[in-house]
Amino acid sequence: MINKRIVIITMALLLLGGCGATSQYKWGNYESNMFEYYHEPGRKDKAVSDHLKMVASPVAQGQRLAPGMLAEAGTFYMEQGDLAKAIEYYQLEKAAWPESTKLMDALIENLQKKVGPK
Repeated sequence: MINKRIVIITMALLLLGGCGATSQYKWGNYESNMFEYYHEPGRKDKAVSDHLKMVASPVAQGQRLAPGMLAEAGTFYMEQGDLAKAIEYYQLEKAAWPESTKLMDALIENLQKKVGPK
């Protein structure tokens, strides 16, 4: 009887211990930044600035940036007219997430046509 209770309590503690919210990716303030970007036009520049700072900072605690974060930064640079920086971030996204290769290659190719030969 006592052994059964110990087993049940131990299992319950183990199950509850696994319920903590963790992420293998670094998201930073992505959700709030994107909300500001799309829904609060007066704060759009701050949202872009915060996102660009986050992706430029070194990733802490062994986490890597979530999929699309570098590409999002590239798109922000493209919208600002900095096509070379946009290409750089699209290449970083492609390197970090090989499954994005086709899309990133298409974006890079189109931007390189606008930039012209190096």
